[in-house]
Amino acid sequence: QLGTTVSTILTAILCLFWTIPVGFVSGLSNVESIKEGWPALGDAVEDNPWLGDVLAQLAPILLVVLIALLPIILVQFAKLEGHISHASLQAALFGKLAIFQLIQIFFIQALAGSVFGQLEKFIDSPGPAILDALGNSLPGQASLFMIFVLFKTFIGMALEITRIVPAILAFIRSKAGPKYTEKERRSPWLGLKPLNCPFEMPQPALLAHVILVFMITFVYGILHPITSLVTLFAFGLMSLTYRNNLIHVYHPTNDTGGQFWPIFAKLLIWMMIIAQLTMIAVMGIKEGPAQATLLLPLVVVTWYYGNYLSQNHYKA
Repeated sequence: QLGTTVSTILTAILCLFWTIPVGFVSGLSNVESIKEGWPALGDAVEDNPWLGDVLAQLAPILLVVLIALLPIILVQFAKLEGHISHASLQAALFGKLAIFQLIQIFFIQALAGSVFGQLEKFIDSPGPAILDALGNSLPGQASLFMIFVLFKTFIGMALEITRIVPAILAFIRSKAGPKYTEKERRSPWLGLKPLNCPFEMPQPALLAHVILVFMITFVYGILHPITSLVTLFAFGLMSLTYRNNLIHVYHPTNDTGGQFWPIFAKLLIWMMIIAQLTMIAVMGIKEGPAQATLLLPLVVVTWYYGNYLSQNHYKA
């Protein structure tokens, strides 16, 4: 219990401080926010209009880099919980990583552009300012999330198919690691593996990214319908790539006993509820009280179904 408590506290602290770099990256996607939040950088964008386009394209790339660093840190926190198997450790890492990305990448990213642009309003009247940001910022962030999904999918799947990163790491290991005997040459060294060493599919990071794409689909599939086509393409490409590599590249690991599924299913239910509440808030702000009221039963039904699943299917 102590280890779980410490792990939770450390994760919450990291989530709090991780907001700073994510908020900075989020502000780069909004030129008006740059001008109001960072006057010096805003002047540079004003003098060089092309710089605004560069910063807008740079924001999703920096988000991908930040996401890549998270598993390395969060797995150390998960180890403090005292898991007795590798599967339970990976399931705990998936839960932390998925929730962390939803908070930092989706919510902070969606609202940060408005926060930097309307900082005075947030200080003077935080309640109305948050509702206004929710109604106006979320629809405007659709293009950024589509670029993020496409960039992560194209670059991620290209690296997955070509295996460039493992090849580079294997080359470094062959030059810097011990190589006097055949056993040494075929063994991992300081986390670096030769290409003939079995690789495991990075399930926590992969499923956490899938959860994030689901969240983007649920929210923006209605606000910006073309987002559904982008995420459908991303899911299709990921399916083809990982099916191939699961058969031909990755080493089949022991059965995890379905420890990932309850976490995944519960997150899906809560994401649907959040998406529905977001639609209610947006319609209410856009002066559609009747439409917002008609959506309330949907939230209740979704919550009831999630509660039904928890009582009848997750106990085993």
